[in-house]
Amino acid sequence: MTEQKSKAVIEVDGLKFRDLNANGALDPYEDARVSTEDRITDLIGQMSVAEKVGMMWIPGTGVSGTGDPMSTKEVEGPAARMPSIGATMTGKEIRHFNVWSLPTDLTVVANWYNNVQLLAEESRLGIPVTIASDPRHHFSNSIFSMAATNFSQFCEMPGFAAIGDENLVREFAEVVRKEYLAVGIRESLHPQIDLATEPRWARISGNFSEDAELTARLVKPYIE
Repeated sequence: MTEQKSKAVIEVDGLKFRDLNANGALDPYEDARVSTEDRITDLIGQMSVAEKVGMMWIPGTGVSGTGDPMSTKEVEGPAARMPSIGATMTGKEIRHFNVWSLPTDLTVVANWYNNVQLLAEESRLGIPVTIASDPRHHFSNSIFSMAATNFSQFCEMPGFAAIGDENLVREFAEVVRKEYLAVGIRESLHPQIDLATEPRWARISGNFSEDAELTARLVKPYIE
């Protein structure tokens, strides 16, 4: 996690908290000791309509090769035609993004993520950004499976079903978890825990199989 830069720190009982809304007081949503439900209630009560609407969107975005969230330099693919993540954050109050194109240098991605969070901290309430990703650890590079680039590469989910090894699925999920966390990806938009019974469905490669029992058996170690 990147350290705070723009907001003051409040110290209470020897603990330090960020004054995310810059009101000079420790609000419930800023206090990690408060229950999640109470923190959410407090934060929602302070949010504007625009900020609430922004939380309902998750557009695609690309990572600039410069690590600057306000830049689209060196962004490739469809994301190159979109505004920078910084422009979308500040102009539309959006805080959830599905990252598409990534530089091959994953250090750049991690630095970009830290800069994104610093920009989010500067906002009125300091609400952080959640970065999500479609499948990114497979050999394929289809519309719903991003190129692995420098991430570890495995077979698609039907391949794991064909192997049928629960321990292998668990190992795969652990690799994905660690590599995502290392670059700031906190939400995986995969796999598809459904049954692959419709071959025309574009995202069928994200399912384990058409067999309900096999799918259930492999989903468990994936989540664990």
